[in-house]
Amino acid sequence: ADFLHPDRGDRTSRVLFLDNKRPEPELTGLIKRYFLSVQYFEGSALNHNDLRRVQLEHSDAVILLCNKDSDDTKSEDAATILRAISVKNYCSKARLIMQLLNYKSKSFLQTIPNWDPINYRDENICISEFMYGLVAQSCLCPGFFIFMINLISTRS
Repeated sequence: ADFLHPDRGDRTSRVLFLDNKRPEPELTGLIKRYFLSVQYFEGSALNHNDLRRVQLEHSDAVILLCNKDSDDTKSEDAATILRAISVKNYCSKARLIMQLLNYKSKSFLQTIPNWDPINYRDENICISEFMYGLVAQSCLCPGFFIFMINLISTRS
């Protein structure tokens, strides 16, 4: 909901979700609240017909998220990397922003066809690496973690 918050400025962005199951009630509520700019599609990023249906080639960016509650983080990262490969095979110029759970999984990013952080601005966000970095900075500068959380969260 923070992405679509009025304080964020640009409200012309359209957001779509592609998942292989029906949306959770919380997501349904979010979609109803921002019905003009949010769409939900059932399908898979591994299926090129579904990627064509959501017109991925016209998107500004593709964000691939992991299940942070997964018991098997290696398999979760592997599934995310497979979805990234499918997206890049379908549309090589798509900007890809992906979430990984383990920092060791970053070594597999070079296997993704057309993965290019410079020209296509592809990015990865590793949750464990991010959290360890915040903890380390908090050791050097007490209060840093709370400061960062306050910067990235929105309250009305």
